[in-house]
This record gives sequence, structure tokens and C-alpha cells, in this order.
Amino acid sequence: MRWQVLRNPHFARIFLASLISEIGSKIHRIALLVLVYTLTSDALWVSLTLAVQLGASVLIAPMLAAWADTQEQR
Repeated sequence: MRWQVLRNPHFARIFLASLISEIGSKIHRIALLVLVYTLTSDALWVSLTLAVQLGASVLIAPMLAAWADTQEQR
């Protein structure tokens, strides 16, 4: 019953595009951590990178979302 909405081709396209984008974002986060470890060989830098990523999504993203909602949508 839930998946009946995917029969609409427009919705199916946007759903798949969002899914692919989300997968790419997750791969990017992991690749960045692997790159930092490859360059530094130090788990401390990997931890700091992960902390900065978390801080950006927890602290900065909500503020930017609230600001974006106040902007004119033209």
C-alpha cells in the first residue's frame, strides 16, 4: 500500500533522485574520514573531523534552515 505512490512517474523520479543523493552524501562522509586517516594516520584527527561534521549538522544546519525559511522564495 505504501509503495503505490511510486507508480506515479514524477514522484518515483524525485524519490530515486533523493535516495541517490542521500547515498552519495553518506559515502562522502565515510570517504572524508578515510582520507583524513590516510593523510594523518592518526585517529585523533579522524575523531576531530567526525566531531566537526556532527557539529555542523546539529548546530549550524538548524540555524541555516530557519534563515532559509525567512527568505523570499522567488
